Amino acid sequence: MSGQSVFGTLSSTGWLGEHPGDGKDFAFLMLYGLGDGVASPRSAQGALREVLQAWGMREGVLAVDPVIDGTPVTVMVEGIQATVTGLPGVTPVRPTSQEWADVACARRQVFLGITSRIYTAADRSDTALSAFFKESRTIDATASLLVPVTAAG
Repeated sequence: MSGQSVFGTLSSTGWLGEHPGDGKDFAFLMLYGLGDGVASPRSAQGALREVLQAWGMREGVLAVDPVIDGTPVTVMVEGIQATVTGLPGVTPVRPTSQEWADVACARRQVFLGITSRIYTAADRSDTALSAFFKESRTIDATASLLVPVTAAG
């Protein structure tokens, strides 16, 4: 049984936030499991944690320019779409705003978070997701990556 069949759908959301170094806009992207796989949400969280560890990532640790199995993890921006590349077995794609895409391309970096904490709530509004991502349990369960941006075309 694959890890993804256990933790289910890997979803994503993106936003602009403040860069801690200069206070200007910075592009953020978060990946999280929905726990809609064959396992319970608790088992799904463990499976996603195992996947992160297999990729060489640790919750609560920042990795700069990570490489998995010899392949760099990047975010490719094409128009207003962001595609995460270099994660074995998954290629998350996220529609973005033009402003998000412009900031990501100008900075040439994106903060990518991957949380092992499973989001099971039916409410997927920006407000509900924002509250989930701000919870200390979610923050503590997140592997943080600073990844380069490539622009298509």
